[in-house]
Amino acid sequence: MAEKGEAKQISVGKIILVLLIVLVIGGIIYFIARGKTVNKETANNPEIDMTNLVNAKIENGEKVNTSENLKEAKKFEEIEISNIKLGTSEGYSQLTATAKNPTETYVDEKEISIVFVDSEGYEIAKLGYLLSGINPGEEVPIDVRTQVDLINAYDFRIELMGAPAVEEPAEQETPAENVEETPSEVTE
Repeated sequence: MAEKGEAKQISVGKIILVLLIVLVIGGIIYFIARGKTVNKETANNPEIDMTNLVNAKIENGEKVNTSENLKEAKKFEEIEISNIKLGTSEGYSQLTATAKNPTETYVDEKEISIVFVDSEGYEIAKLGYLLSGINPGEEVPIDVRTQVDLINAYDFRIELMGAPAVEEPAEQETPAENVEETPSEVTE
């Protein structure tokens, strides 16, 4: 009789272990799937500051960039960038634009950095983007999203990813060799 009781305990123990494993795996799957869906209630990203309206305005509940410099058409190598818009979408900063190849030759895909700057030219963010290859005369969309609030950017530039960074404006400093030393007064 003792053998049947032990067998029952082993079976119950195995069943509990299997149930725990199933619950853990189910929990992991639930949290992974939950993280990939955008919920309208959680879509408002706390990173977007709706009160900072420098170069921005609120339009239909979304924050939209108003900087004329940012909206101006840009040229990167042989590619023309136009129809530039920067605003929020579902709680994210989103840059959309059109890239056109006005040349008569195919332009290879390029890994680029989109560098957002403030009104003094200082970098506020840099986003990587893979610009697809473009046939002659063809246009392709650019669509970049980030959780970082970029809506107040004054402008942006495009650089080849991995290229040396453009230096930020520096304050004017007088070189030490050109500074005349003024004797300090000694008071007794």
